[in-house]
Amino acid sequence: MNLLLTIAIAFIGLISESAAQKRKFSSTNELAIVSTGGNSRIETYNAKTDTTYKVGKRSYGVGGHYTLGLSDQTEDNSEEEDLVESARNWDASLNYEQELTRNISAYLGVQYEGDRFSGYSQRENYDVGGKYIFVDTDKETFYLEAGYRYTEERRTEADEDGNEIFYFNKLNLTSEFLKKRKNYSYGLWLQYLPNFTDSEDYQINIEPSLTVIINDLFSLKVSYKGNYDNEPNVEGNERLDWKYTTALVAKF
Repeated sequence: MNLLLTIAIAFIGLISESAAQKRKFSSTNELAIVSTGGNSRIETYNAKTDTTYKVGKRSYGVGGHYTLGLSDQTEDNSEEEDLVESARNWDASLNYEQELTRNISAYLGVQYEGDRFSGYSQRENYDVGGKYIFVDTDKETFYLEAGYRYTEERRTEADEDGNEIFYFNKLNLTSEFLKKRKNYSYGLWLQYLPNFTDSEDYQINIEPSLTVIINDLFSLKVSYKGNYDNEPNVEGNERLDWKYTTALVAKF
């Protein structure tokens, strides 16, 4: 909670920033909806947002996503029943970044996430670390983040000792590459989370994407996000969760 308080104080610092400093606001929002009917009924909703406000050498960001999947699991020729949940996951994040030199920044961050189908009702991640920017232009972005992550995880099932809440110390290695062309852009986001508390419980997350520009405001984005957990919380669960998304993007 101390880290969360630190970030909150940093946000309040916006009020005291000089009006002469350069300010930049950007927001990217995605929405995808899939609905089928007739012989099969499936509904999927996915929303994602990422907003950054930069003031001088400081930047403040908020983001998150929400995914809900509903499906009809009745047998053929049976009476119609209500749709039941087949997927639900979400996250909300808050971060602060301070530019130290032209290529180096320090950051603080907090993230709340949940996915009961993956065996945790809520996971809290607290991050502190550094960021090295290799390239940052209008046409290309490439950076690497390295830092410490403290995780508090509330699981949906207790272990053999009756414990439901677990605490982990992790290393957070995150990198992103983004290349922009005239009418499209493509990128790759990659995250590796080795676990110092339980070395077998490491995670690898990856998201390649392709975005086609429609106009100055809207784009169409196709992405694949894979979340690999080497030690799933629920026995019998797959190690890899993946999500393929085609979404309408509004960026301003």
